[in-house]
Amino acid sequence: MKLKYILIFCLLSTFAQADNVNFWVALPSANTLIMERWAREIADPTSFYYGQYMTVEEINDVTKPPRSVSEPVLEWLRDSGIDTVLHGDSISCSGTVEDVEALLSVDIYYHHERKHFHSHDRYNVPDHLNDKILFIDGISNPLLPGLKVHKTRQPGGGYQFYVAREVVNRLYNLNDPTLRHNSSAGAAEFKDANGFSYSAIRTVQQVNDIIVDSDIVVVGENTFNLSTETNLDLQMLAQTLQLEDGEIWYWGAASWMYSFAASFMQTADVPQVISMSWGWAEDEQCTIAPCNDEDAQQYIDRTNVEFMKIALRGITLLAASGDAGAPGRTAESCIPDRPINPVFPGSSPWLTSVGGTYISDNIVPLNNSFWKTPFCREYGCATGNTQRPCTYEATQWTTGGGFGIYPSEELPPWQQEAVATYLVSGVPMPPMNNFNFAGRGYPDVAMNGNYCPTWLIEGLIPVGGTSCAAPLFGAMVALINDHQVARGRPRVGYFNPLLYLMWGQEPGTFHDITEGNNWCTEMECCPTNPTGGSNYGFQATKGWDPVSGVGYPNMGQIFRWLDANT
Repeated sequence: MKLKYILIFCLLSTFAQADNVNFWVALPSANTLIMERWAREIADPTSFYYGQYMTVEEINDVTKPPRSVSEPVLEWLRDSGIDTVLHGDSISCSGTVEDVEALLSVDIYYHHERKHFHSHDRYNVPDHLNDKILFIDGISNPLLPGLKVHKTRQPGGGYQFYVAREVVNRLYNLNDPTLRHNSSAGAAEFKDANGFSYSAIRTVQQVNDIIVDSDIVVVGENTFNLSTETNLDLQMLAQTLQLEDGEIWYWGAASWMYSFAASFMQTADVPQVISMSWGWAEDEQCTIAPCNDEDAQQYIDRTNVEFMKIALRGITLLAASGDAGAPGRTAESCIPDRPINPVFPGSSPWLTSVGGTYISDNIVPLNNSFWKTPFCREYGCATGNTQRPCTYEATQWTTGGGFGIYPSEELPPWQQEAVATYLVSGVPMPPMNNFNFAGRGYPDVAMNGNYCPTWLIEGLIPVGGTSCAAPLFGAMVALINDHQVARGRPRVGYFNPLLYLMWGQEPGTFHDITEGNNWCTEMECCPTNPTGGSNYGFQATKGWDPVSGVGYPNMGQIFRWLDANT
């Protein structure tokens, strides 16, 4: 296994020292409507401009605010001894603890376990800059545990067997999961996801008959503590992709979504696909993000601008749809009369949201001679083919889904027909005042999220959650990129316009899931109505639905459609 280390503590700020405080300042963005239209245009396979992605410098030049906005902020920072780099509408900053404490009127301490500077105080900016600085990220972010959207509980009921590479290839009609054209895919990890084991990735590849010849690119810091989340994400990529020239990336983010997106956006060398297995309720972003005078809506809307800019670069973003059903992790006890609250970033229209399924028709393990890989012969693998949405009753957690609630997450053009069809389908659903039916619907697709084999300190264990599903689909997108580049076509980048066009023209590219619901959480199942639905969530039906999206992919059919239509 080849290892490539890239250690970046304050991205693009090469002057930053390891003992400095590094943070980002978000400025208002210019020309966002123009950029939004262009992002959709270059991601539309029917457009003349398809695949004409922009460079970092071009995007920064178009989105930068007037100098009357940026210069007073830069002057304030530099006068206080802060090193700065202006990246269009974002400023990366680095300063000593003493200088940052004086600048923002906060007390800063060093969190040794997470190797991160932090303050419990609300930061302060001068009054004359309040209309120029949207927020500062990386200083006052609460360091809350348990933000991951995955569970490690054993699933309940029936026979359960591992879903390893051999099963993944069968379930998704994947005959040749080999990357040959410098494709790359990675996982972004946040806050308390400490690190991963190289030897475990090597083991995953060996027991799944994968040639061990992968570049592992590390951005940030890998502490080598075996975080379940990080190891799950990277091992799902490693067991699914066989790389001849490709790369698997680990991207460690010390703070939350805006800092990650701004850093990723401004970094020249990045993976072509990045998966995020993290999320939190949209209207409670201020419990984990640095909200001072702004609110959760402002934080999400500004972060979505960064996601849009990443789309303009031709990078595919994916996120897990959550493990606590439609109610979400902040309402797991089925709070009466509480509107259904989507999970961010899974609800963002600028990424592909991935729900979780389980195999519902497993039988007694087949004879070992049936299996081709050492893994399945030794540990036993799933034999069924029918997938259902994960729900508390079956897997002890529930796949997330719903509709975005903020302006930057209104229903996008590529999804309008699919959502409109669902809303008039007659399937029982919550009252219209319980969710934003005019918002972006998620998830977009679904993948296996149950009994995913993961090596940790205690050995091989089964792990479940949309944390497994998201990197699995990320691997599929990397393979699609590889297929397209081999044909002289552009990589798919912002995937949703292509996804919904492909599904609309050829439904066989995805297997529809018509049964299941997401009104349970990780703790219990919420009450149902006499109609058979529930005020707390949604029900799967024919076509797209906010439980399993358009379903799970048939990769062979997807490749055939791409050959005929792109």
